[in-house]
Amino acid sequence: MHKDMYYNEVMERWFAANGTGLAASSYEKYYRLYANHIRPFFRDVKVSELSEDLLDAYRAELERRRSSRGGELSAGTVRCIAMLANRGICAAREGHMLKEEMRLQANKPGGKEIVQVFTEAEQRRLEQYLRSAMDVSRMGVYLCLYTGLRIGELCSLRWEDVDLETGSICVRKTVQRLRVPGEGGATSLVEGQPKSRTSARVIPYPDFLRAFLQREGGARQYILSGSEIRPMDPRTLQYRYKRYLKEAGIPYRKFHTLRHTFATRCLMAGVDVKTLSELLGHADIRTTLGIYCHASLQYKREQVNRLQPFAQEAALLK
Repeated sequence: MHKDMYYNEVMERWFAANGTGLAASSYEKYYRLYANHIRPFFRDVKVSELSEDLLDAYRAELERRRSSRGGELSAGTVRCIAMLANRGICAAREGHMLKEEMRLQANKPGGKEIVQVFTEAEQRRLEQYLRSAMDVSRMGVYLCLYTGLRIGELCSLRWEDVDLETGSICVRKTVQRLRVPGEGGATSLVEGQPKSRTSARVIPYPDFLRAFLQREGGARQYILSGSEIRPMDPRTLQYRYKRYLKEAGIPYRKFHTLRHTFATRCLMAGVDVKTLSELLGHADIRTTLGIYCHASLQYKREQVNRLQPFAQEAALLK
């Protein structure tokens, strides 16, 4: 690499070299973050001009946009931007364009970000609503609540992926709506590989869901759309899910809350983190621990009350 190369050129080369190794959705997300938040700041910056002071200024700009009124950037987005910026810095180091070590450190807000989950009362209300007039879309929402499936994974399921004998579901694909390069913001429904290698998995489902998973079409038909050619658009299911919450009298939370609720209930029921990590398809158990290290007040109270026998034993010894 030439020593007078601009930093953005290094980033473009990094995407060209590594793009094929990323899932289509990840590439689209990362490149959008780069184009919107990294490229403008470093537009006229050569690699030789990179410095700790410049990175500090960029970090301050990201933090300002994170903490400003309205929260233009979330803490997670800032961390992702920092990760991408550091990939460019590492590429410049590997190309012998930078002599000194430097790294963009993303400021972490105090405390861990707590994921949203449905309360137990809300979950009961939602389940009662779904069962009151069960159809294929409601069944899909119900399934996510008890398997932790992502919405794209659910929309990609075909009847052949459901094994009624073993009570399991094979996750092979995912469906997403992605921007079409060079089409002025147009999007297209794309079916591809799951988010990561570990996202392709076989997961069990509770026995009580078996009654809702009786095959209604051919093995190659998508469960939600009933078509062998086109899966249900995740946006369609999201619209329906939003309506379900409104009609059930539950405050809106994004579809991914079903997955968070499943994971949280598993931990509360005593499922070990390694098993939960495999059920969710996380690439690393640390990801599971980082997201679901929190616990509800009720769960904490139950755990603390386990100390009660010790108190009783101490009282008997007096």
